[in-house]
Amino acid sequence: MNNHHKLRGGLGTREILDSIEEEDWNFKTNRQKRILSQKDTNFIPIRSLISRQLSTEEQVQNKLWPSSEYDEGTYKTPFWYKYLSIQIFFKWFRDKFGGDIHRVNLVRMCPGGSVKKHIDGGRYYKDKDRFHFVIQGEYEYTVNKESMVYKQGDLWWFNNKKPHESSNISNQNRIVLIFDVKGCIGYKFR
Repeated sequence: MNNHHKLRGGLGTREILDSIEEEDWNFKTNRQKRILSQKDTNFIPIRSLISRQLSTEEQVQNKLWPSSEYDEGTYKTPFWYKYLSIQIFFKWFRDKFGGDIHRVNLVRMCPGGSVKKHIDGGRYYKDKDRFHFVIQGEYEYTVNKESMVYKQGDLWWFNNKKPHESSNISNQNRIVLIFDVKGCIGYKFR
């Protein structure tokens, strides 16, 4: 398995799951409207990118991944402070694997929903690793034609620079904490 690595299984998710309020999913709805591959999802931004206006030259150069060219850092949204259990998880993660936490989103997908095949490209992704911590549900995740089933309580690294897609194969909402980390030292991913 070169495209996925399961780092842990059986991690507790109840505290995070119990702290999510339905209204939080409606805070921002632009992602599923703006990004076609994400139309079956909604999200709660925990840490967001600091963005700036791209120059005309940058816009032309980065037409394929226009929102992925920001690498000005991240900021903690109000949800970072609301979800203490997520802060506790990241303290554990940094202690185990090191690195600097960058963008973090809770992402929900309805039963039968999918995220279409795509590649996360652009300057932002070049020096970061992508992780999924499965809070609820079960889904099939395919990276570069290699499929695995991600289950509640699993923590996965995967190569998001390769084509990847997912399908919710459970009868409940899939909820996953998706996050990017720069400089992990506690695990060899590739």
